Amino acid sequence: MTKHIIGSYNSVEEAVNKVLDLKIEGHRAEDITVITNRNNKDDIENHTDVQVKSGIPEKNSGSFTEKIKQIFTDDITNPYEQLIRLGIPEGQAKVNQGNLKSEKIIIVIDK
Repeated sequence: MTKHIIGSYNSVEEAVNKVLDLKIEGHRAEDITVITNRNNKDDIENHTDVQVKSGIPEKNSGSFTEKIKQIFTDDITNPYEQLIRLGIPEGQAKVNQGNLKSEKIIIVIDK
């Protein structure tokens, strides 16, 4: 299956409403993924039954140098690489990397 970005949303409420709309349209919960860079993963999971993935890298990953870099820089991750790692096709990742960086919530469906 190919992943396709449906859109990006500014709030949990907007994202949850879109997930509900997609389910009404006939999409299965297991075919919908929400990607967020905010610390709101639990909030989204509590309001939906879809998979929620965080674009935020795990704190235990990376070398000592990478961990030090994360402490001193705001741009600790590459949104394009995050989206690619989460299975988004290259073209869509390029177009939507700014949305992830600006902390919008991205909804993806498997087609």
